[in-house]
Amino acid sequence: MSGARSTAEVAEELGVSREKVRNWIKAGKLPAINIGTRTKPSFRILAEDLETFVAGLQVQAAPRTRRKKSKPAAIPFYEQ
Repeated sequence: MSGARSTAEVAEELGVSREKVRNWIKAGKLPAINIGTRTKPSFRILAEDLETFVAGLQVQAAPRTRRKKSKPAAIPFYEQ
């Protein structure tokens, strides 16, 4: 299988953890081929599938904006 990469290789290329890559595979977001067993999977990702996935990430990526936390309204203090 030329052009097939392991989860470790993909993780290093994308700058994420291997667990993140495995989660994308389990969620069906990143197509992969299991060359291991059901109880001990070993995934390979084809170069074409990785390119399509990365292109989709770039389209979906939007800058995150932080919302300012609103401060609780001041409770008026009344003297008695």
